Amino acid sequence: MSKLDQIKEKERQYVLLKIYGCLLSSRQKEDLSSYLGFDLSLSEISNELGVSK
Repeated sequence: MSKLDQIKEKERQYVLLKIYGCLLSSRQKEDLSSYLGFDLSLSEISNELGVSK
């Protein structure tokens, strides 16, 4: 997958989050926003939240 395709896919996912975000808990929405909107990795998000495996 090209870099442009990756960017388009992230954008599509972010649009879906904006549309369907009301169906998620506030924690889920915050985590997905960090992942999609701020381009954080799952490891970075878990470290920030103090969550481990």
